[in-house]
Amino acid sequence: MRLLELQDKPAAQRILSEIEALFKTLPFNFGRVHILTGREEAIYAWISANYLKGNLVKRNNKQYRHPFIVRTSGALDLGGASTQIAFTPRRILNKLATPAKVMLYGHKYVIYTQSFECYGKDEAERRYLVNIYQASESKWPYQSPCWPSGYNETVSMKDLFGSLCTASKRPANYKPDDEITFTGTGNPAKCQELVYLLFDFEACAGKSYCSFDGIYMPKIRGKFMAFSGFYHISRALRLPTSFSVTSFSETLLSFCTKGWAELKFILPDDKDCDIRQYCFDGFLMHTLLIHGYKFSPIRWKKISFMETVNGIHVKWSLGYMLSITNTIPQEIEEIRSKISTTTFQIVLSVFVGTGIISILVICKLML
Repeated sequence: MRLLELQDKPAAQRILSEIEALFKTLPFNFGRVHILTGREEAIYAWISANYLKGNLVKRNNKQYRHPFIVRTSGALDLGGASTQIAFTPRRILNKLATPAKVMLYGHKYVIYTQSFECYGKDEAERRYLVNIYQASESKWPYQSPCWPSGYNETVSMKDLFGSLCTASKRPANYKPDDEITFTGTGNPAKCQELVYLLFDFEACAGKSYCSFDGIYMPKIRGKFMAFSGFYHISRALRLPTSFSVTSFSETLLSFCTKGWAELKFILPDDKDCDIRQYCFDGFLMHTLLIHGYKFSPIRWKKISFMETVNGIHVKWSLGYMLSITNTIPQEIEEIRSKISTTTFQIVLSVFVGTGIISILVICKLML
């Protein structure tokens, strides 16, 4: 939705109006509908992860208490259109980098957050395919080293250039309905090279605290939780919750040399579009975490790749709900439960359910 708002603001506003009309029919105290910024999404994901881990409050004898020693975990989120990082640094050295100051249950947290649009796995792959299309001398088929050998796919020019992330590279003779075919070659070395080129690391040359594209980022610290796309990549590679960067690199290399038929056999329950993309996603994750966020082999071991914490999915939506209902005074040292666990689960289910309805409205309007 953030990309749509930048590309076609009237269309985004029509969608918001439809969602607002839907929510007004529900028996809730309705406020407003708006598109979250990337920074807001990162903050809410951080809140969700740390709340579920018990880093913000702990339950003891039917009471909620602040942890005696507050140690929070950083949050790493990889979606389809963007990727986010959020953590509490020792200090923020760049005066232009405004940290997020969040008050939760009487404690203030200073969080560094950053969202990178067009670096989500789907939009990054779209940019990768556009680069292949523009660099190839032969016209048919175009070779994709990140795709497994034996896999072919035909896409329209609209699929490649219809996104805001690639619109600036649209050719002069652009015809949205024209089709081109890509064929997988299963070349991990070439794949890694092309994925690396998606990042502008030159913009950080000579800068001590910089991720990529010239964006300031303080030194990472502490433990991190990686979820969403990060988790699904590690799951596809059959890796545990925590693993070394060496193990990841070796497993990814082996995975990317497998042909399409073998991958279909070992991943029978996965969608074709996901299986095709796992090798690319793996190198995107490798480049982002090592070269972008500067996770050394030692710090990499402090990342936990997970989908759920205590049986609950890590999503920004939980953090959003916790944030807007955070009305506990700072002076109160003991935090008592305001609602029962059952009531909380019902409210959360309704929140998620209305979100699904909203997505259906979006799909209907975009058809």
